[in-house]
Amino acid sequence: MRLLEHVPLRTCLGCGKRATKGTLIRFTRPAGGTLQLGLDAATGRGGYIHRDQACWRQFATRKGLLRSLRCNVDRPERVALIEQITQNEPVASLG
Repeated sequence: MRLLEHVPLRTCLGCGKRATKGTLIRFTRPAGGTLQLGLDAATGRGGYIHRDQACWRQFATRKGLLRSLRCNVDRPERVALIEQITQNEPVASLG
């Protein structure tokens, strides 16, 4: 009997859909810091978002607590993260 390989799934903080970890962009928020693009080994609370502008827009306009980060993140900080992503990541779609 062959065992299936475990594929880690994460939830996009923009659209809320689950996807494989490798298809999402990871970001972190170190203790007392601001949101920043992160590597898998980066310290601090982390979250994931699709490489899709629609998800970026949803993330930037959301209100309230980001449960994966265990804190509230204000809109200017979310917009600043999206600007970082825009400069550093390929875009999946323009819709």
